[in-house]
Amino acid sequence: MLLSVVGLYLLGQWWSVEDILKTTERSQTGLHEVLTTGERIVLYVLNRIFYRTKEMTSEDVPFLCHGENEIAKILWKDGEAIGFYSVKAEGSLCSSFLTQCYQLPVMDTIFVRKSHRGNGYGLYMLEDFVGSFRNDFLGLKYPLTTAMYKVCKQYLSKYPEDQELLWEVKSIGGPFQRKQIAKRLQAIELKGNHTVVGRLNFESDSADAPVEDVITQVQRRTEYTEKVVV
Repeated sequence: MLLSVVGLYLLGQWWSVEDILKTTERSQTGLHEVLTTGERIVLYVLNRIFYRTKEMTSEDVPFLCHGENEIAKILWKDGEAIGFYSVKAEGSLCSSFLTQCYQLPVMDTIFVRKSHRGNGYGLYMLEDFVGSFRNDFLGLKYPLTTAMYKVCKQYLSKYPEDQELLWEVKSIGGPFQRKQIAKRLQAIELKGNHTVVGRLNFESDSADAPVEDVITQVQRRTEYTEKVVV
């Protein structure tokens, strides 16, 4: 039997999951770093309840619970939490390789509720991520979704001087575990009249390397510029 979460018992009373995402400060808007226990609960509800049980698509990868010391920011609009992103800091331990540390800051997760997509929040969060660090290289966790590729394309069109800044990375983001996103987008454009968006092939250094585990259907090139839904 499939069970649905309709509320949580906190501070001696029941709260609906929708109410948990709201704050008494109705003017709170924009990105705010997660610092308090209450904000951690909001982050948990967005991740485990709204994303995992209601809004995750077949293309998406389930997010793990965010660690207590993990950098995360919640996106607020008029006092309601509508999304978040999290970062693995450079030098922090990688959960998959406990003796190795991330070699660059990596945007680990990013999510916007479906009812608020198409309003540029994905680009807004990517700009905030870039503005939070002064590194020469910044990572986005592999594999990028179709929507996130489009966000990156928007970002690089707006900031052409950052062509060498963004990388899609696996594991700790070592030199052979990253691919430059700008080159990947160029390779997609060179496909001709069709666009294939999929997971990067990290076994080759070629910018036009074949994709593996392709997760989207072949689209017309003009369709690639459709509105971003992140």
